[in-house]
Amino acid sequence: MKTAITIIADLVRSLVLGGLAVAGAVLALVLVSAATGYALWRLWHRARRRA
Repeated sequence: MKTAITIIADLVRSLVLGGLAVAGAVLALVLVSAATGYALWRLWHRARRRA
């Protein structure tokens, strides 16, 4: 039988790990978006310079 402290500790641990997973996914999405935006900006800038 789990004690109340163990149940609370498991809940806190799962919330922290879930929060870290969400934060990591959001950070990865931001980095990919920034890299894509920069690449598109470079292509647009290069095309404008040639025209």
